[in-house]
Amino acid sequence: MKRGQKSAGLDVGKVRDAATVYRSIRDDYTFRADDIFSDDEERVRRVKFIISRLPVAEKSIIELYAEVGNVRELGAMLGIPKSTMAEEVRRIRSKILNEYDRLKDTEI
Repeated sequence: MKRGQKSAGLDVGKVRDAATVYRSIRDDYTFRADDIFSDDEERVRRVKFIISRLPVAEKSIIELYAEVGNVRELGAMLGIPKSTMAEEVRRIRSKILNEYDRLKDTEI
C-alpha cells in the first residue's frame, strides 16, 4: 500500500512514519537487566521493565507518547482521532501504574 491509503481505518503511510520514529527511540526505553553501567534510577528501571512486558502495540504507543509528549500529535502521527488516542494512552498508563504498584517491593 502507498502513503495515504487506508487499511482498517489507518493511514498506512502515517503508520510507517510512526514506525520509523519508534525504531529511532526504542533503545532509550529498553530495559536491560544485565546493564551494570545503567545510570537509570530504580523507578525508571522499574517502569522500563514494566513497559518491556507490554504487548508490542501498547509498548509502541506508550513509547511514542513519551517521545512526542501529547495525544493530539501522536494521534495525528498514527492517523487516529485524538479522543481515541487519549483513551488508549490513559488505559496503558493505568496498566503501567497498576503493575508498578504491584511490583513496588520486588527487586528488578
